[in-house]
Amino acid sequence: MAVPDEQADYWPNSPSTSSFPPPGLSINKLAALYPRERLLVHPLRWSDRQVALLNCRIHYRGDRDTANHGNANTNTDPPPPKSQLELFLADRLKFRLTHEEFIETTQRLLPPLGGQITIGDQRIASLNFNQRPCAGVVYSGISVSFQSTTRKTIMFPCFNHDETAVERRCFISPPSHSRYGMNLPGISRLHRHLNHHRQKDPLKDPFLVAVLIAFAQEKRRRAPKPEPPSSSFRVGTGQSH
Repeated sequence: MAVPDEQADYWPNSPSTSSFPPPGLSINKLAALYPRERLLVHPLRWSDRQVALLNCRIHYRGDRDTANHGNANTNTDPPPPKSQLELFLADRLKFRLTHEEFIETTQRLLPPLGGQITIGDQRIASLNFNQRPCAGVVYSGISVSFQSTTRKTIMFPCFNHDETAVERRCFISPPSHSRYGMNLPGISRLHRHLNHHRQKDPLKDPFLVAVLIAFAQEKRRRAPKPEPPSSSFRVGTGQSH
């Protein structure tokens, strides 16, 4: 996988990780067994092949209505007027949001859920490859609590997809003052490979699968470790006659 389970988080203010990786989230063993897959494991060289390996699907908005496929030009009705929320988002998303603006925007989007909303501080989930951080995704943990017969809480991370693209561009185009120097042939090969596999629609980018697994592993690392099960036994002594 793009995020080795056994790899510690290199970003600041991150908790220490256990030397025992949580099972079931890595395809590194698959890549070790099948060397041809190693290139595909790199988080910045993702294609649809990774989605097949991980047995994942990306759900995104903007799908064409299959029932009316091919009839898009026959609808001559004027577009409906934009709501205040649409106008607010169109104005707000012109620029990069501060954390406070991000929280305010998220709160405007979530009230239709009808629950109590809690937005946590910003955190960083890192995507690591070959024991090095390749990209860091800044996100905020959001929880929505509902009170019905029993209290239920939905928790999910929220992040700016555009910033993941910025991280990727920064990685393949390191600054000239980098202590590793400029590997121009390597960068050129990376650009060609990315252009070959890049999705035309950024919302279909399989790189999002790597981000989601990074969130899952970050959550598992932060989860308290379960206590070992208690055991009891009785020692009996026998008497011989």
